[in-house]
Amino acid sequence: MDDGTLTIGDLARLGGVSVKTVRFYSDQGLLPATDRSPGGHRRYGPGAPARLRRIRELRALDLPLEEVARALEGDEALSAALASRLAGVRETLTALRWQEASLHALASAPPGEQPALLRLFGGLSQPPSTDTVVAFWKSTCPVGLSARTRDAFLDTVVPELPPAPTPDQAVAYARLHAYTSDLTFAAQVRRDQRGSATGPCDGTPLYEGVLEAYALAASAVAADRTPAPGCELDAYVGAFGTSRGERDTAGFRATLLRETAWTRQPRVTRYWSLADEVSPGTGNTGAALDWLLGALELSVTGATDTP
Repeated sequence: MDDGTLTIGDLARLGGVSVKTVRFYSDQGLLPATDRSPGGHRRYGPGAPARLRRIRELRALDLPLEEVARALEGDEALSAALASRLAGVRETLTALRWQEASLHALASAPPGEQPALLRLFGGLSQPPSTDTVVAFWKSTCPVGLSARTRDAFLDTVVPELPPAPTPDQAVAYARLHAYTSDLTFAAQVRRDQRGSATGPCDGTPLYEGVLEAYALAASAVAADRTPAPGCELDAYVGAFGTSRGERDTAGFRATLLRETAWTRQPRVTRYWSLADEVSPGTGNTGAALDWLLGALELSVTGATDTP
């Protein structure tokens, strides 16, 4: 039968694979037969060898069969399938690097500390995600906060996870994850952050103003400037005043100083220390806040030393 078609054996031979392999790809719809012989045997068109070669190339990259099928639809589909596979490989590599860092940390820890570290690492997904930390901070945000402002706030307070962490970074994030998974700690932060002595506030203007004040104070910290009243503190106090419809007075600043004292609690400052260890620079927000509170205290009391 010389009609330009190929038998399954011909195609297998040209493709350097077994007949069983050709039959499998055919059954999966990747390599459809164009016809059947009078005896019911599959026949393949002249383009089948090239298609079989492309299937083998894609499978060599470990693409799942469904991705192979998509990639065979054209150039755009091929690019999309390859991009999807690349993303999957990167995620796998990230998970393996986190596992490697965790194992290094465990192996180098004193035997007496290994069980506690193992419990910390056991609470993480692979690869780790910041979902728990994000949920922690979202729970402290006021109802009605705009999505844009909330996302800007989260970008400031949530550390970015490194794709290839050191053992110390892996330990720091495991501790941070456990910290923000602590429901008691989360409830305490919510109470402190929402328990305003001066009444309710409009969340979006407050958060926008505070983020602007953080940025100004971060520059002051970077310049190694001593906390002092100025434009940074004015922006910080002004954010609270505007959101509450209050004027910036000495009494208002004194109230604000009392309200924000909770942010200097050891557990809160520990959060910033761990976050900065995971992603250097994240702790700048904590440093900026501490600088602002130092300036606020000086503005209220005139003291040069904080208690």
